[in-house]
Amino acid sequence: MSQINNNLKTKSPLYIISFIEGSALMAAEIISAKVMAPYYGSSLYVWTSVFVCTLSGLAAGYFLGAKISLKPNPMRYLPYILAFSTLYFLVMSPLAGFIMESTLGMPIRFGSLVSVLVFLFPLLLAFGMVSPLIIKILTDNPQFSGENAGKIYTVSTFGGILTTLLFGFYFIPGIGITASIYIPVVFLAIASMMAYRLSKAMN
Repeated sequence: MSQINNNLKTKSPLYIISFIEGSALMAAEIISAKVMAPYYGSSLYVWTSVFVCTLSGLAAGYFLGAKISLKPNPMRYLPYILAFSTLYFLVMSPLAGFIMESTLGMPIRFGSLVSVLVFLFPLLLAFGMVSPLIIKILTDNPQFSGENAGKIYTVSTFGGILTTLLFGFYFIPGIGITASIYIPVVFLAIASMMAYRLSKAMN
């Protein structure tokens, strides 16, 4: 029993990481739509492009994360995925501006979709890989796989809800897009360091 409790205590930071991932996901979605506004407006076409990119990126990430989770010691991949997410989030906004400058000659539906797929898809792909890996790491007994999946997606979704409220009502209107970007970047960096320390502790 003590070994089980120690194991749960060791892995408990994974829930914090999941919360941060869900929060950063929604921050990226909101920020990307706002970054696109000066180029393509805030029309239905823009939001449709963002939603399509979000669902596509997450679907690809879930699939790839599930594949990686089958490899030996899947925990070792998590710090690198989070580190990539941190760095990519930091450069996403200037990258988006460069890409949209190149697509302004396209029809709005096609240009907005191509733009968001180029500058946002890699980040969402990385985010999508996180939950399958965490669920696999948490699950020592297949009997609890469904319970662990439910907990992780609940924690991640709650993080997304909280971030949507904070970014939509306070951060972006209050401090602007550029300053708001640093908030998820800092927390993703913390999550990456937590995952790195956890991977060392579990080896």
